[in-house]
Amino acid sequence: MVDPYRDHLHARREQDPAVGATALLAEIRALGYTGSHHLLVRYLNQRRHLDDQPHLSPRRAGRLLLTGRRISPNGNANDSKL
Repeated sequence: MVDPYRDHLHARREQDPAVGATALLAEIRALGYTGSHHLLVRYLNQRRHLDDQPHLSPRRAGRLLLTGRRISPNGNANDSKL
């Protein structure tokens, strides 16, 4: 849920490492984020905003495994079977 805002969060933390989660929450809410403050804090504490690729959630991984779909290098699923 926070991954779409990863680039913004990374840029802001690089620009000002001391910027707080509350300020970041206000900024990404203006961009359309509808998640909670708690979720954002967990995301930042796990340093996921620094990763190059979006994360594949366990739920999505399970769904892809059950349907037999392949995952491309960029994290997207395609319709070719395993």
